[in-house]
Amino acid sequence: MGHLDLPTSGLSLYAMIGLTHIARDYVSDELNIELSLRRPFAIKKPAEADQTIESISRHLQQSNTAALTAVYGKLNHWSVITAINDKQAQLFDSERIKDLPIASLRPKEFVDRQERRSHVQSSSVILLKAASTS
Repeated sequence: MGHLDLPTSGLSLYAMIGLTHIARDYVSDELNIELSLRRPFAIKKPAEADQTIESISRHLQQSNTAALTAVYGKLNHWSVITAINDKQAQLFDSERIKDLPIASLRPKEFVDRQERRSHVQSSSVILLKAASTS
């Protein structure tokens, strides 16, 4: 990755995975927090339209969790999902976007091309859970 790749192209999935591992090691060493990472669709794509939404939603029902994912289309970058309700996903986002329609969490294969404004890349979903080690 060259010096101009990051501001012009953003982070690839594998660069983001590497960055999450660095963050995991840092919070473990410096803050005594164990950060677990899981990619539920790393090997197998979702078979149903709402499988990604359901997986993220179930994960976020646990305490000390978040989901990191790449959202393409209108948003077109990595964002942190902190909660999901019936209509939208709540975000902690570098562009200060507060929420995203829940339909944006469906992979593009399940969204009609005419209606597609944003979609998630299911293989990029990274589920995060923090636990104190002290």
